[in-house]
Amino acid sequence: MSEDSAPKHTAPQPHEQGQYNPQDSSAPTAYSTSDQSAMPQEPDREVTWTALEFIAHHKDIRWYAIVIGITLVLAAIVRLLTRDNISTVMVLIVGIFFCVAAARKPRMLTYTLNEDGLLIGGRFMPYTDFRSFTVFTDGRYSNIELIPMKRFMPLTSIYCSPESEDDVVDMLADFIPYEDRTHSFIDWLAHLIRF
Repeated sequence: MSEDSAPKHTAPQPHEQGQYNPQDSSAPTAYSTSDQSAMPQEPDREVTWTALEFIAHHKDIRWYAIVIGITLVLAAIVRLLTRDNISTVMVLIVGIFFCVAAARKPRMLTYTLNEDGLLIGGRFMPYTDFRSFTVFTDGRYSNIELIPMKRFMPLTSIYCSPESEDDVVDMLADFIPYEDRTHSFIDWLAHLIRF
C-alpha cells in the first residue's frame, strides 16, 4: 500500500470559541458565568403601600380653646410657685407649639419594606436600627410601632390598611422580633385628648 493511499489520521481540531464541547472539562455550563442574567434568580421580596403618616383627629375651635385655657392655668401655677418669668414663658411656648403641631395635616407617604429595611418617603432605615415591633389598632388602620435599638431614640410609627397588614407584619417578622406591648402613658393621653 502506497503512502498516498494510507488512511490519514488528523488531530482533532479545536472547537471554535463559544462552541459547546462535552469532552472539554472547561466547557461552559448551560448558564455561563459571563451571562448571569440567564440564571434563574429569586425575585427580591418587597411590600409597598401608601398611607397617611399619622391619623389626624378632627379638632374644632373648642378643642383649641380648652388647650389654651389649660396652658394659661399651668403658666399661672408655675408663676405662683416659682416666681420665675422664664419658666412661665416656657410653659406658654410649649402650649403654642402643641397647638401648631395639632393643626398640622398628615402627608400621604409611600412605604416600602424589602430585605434591607424600611423606606418611608425618601428616608431609608435598616432593620438593624430596630429592636422589635408591635401592632396597635387605631380606628380602621393598623399602627405598627418600631422600637429603636438606641434608648433615647423616638419610636417609628407606620400605618397600613387592614388589607396590607398581614403582608407587612409577615415581612417585618422575618427580620425583627414581635413584642407584645401596651400603650404608654403618653400614647394613652394623646388618644384621650384626640391629638
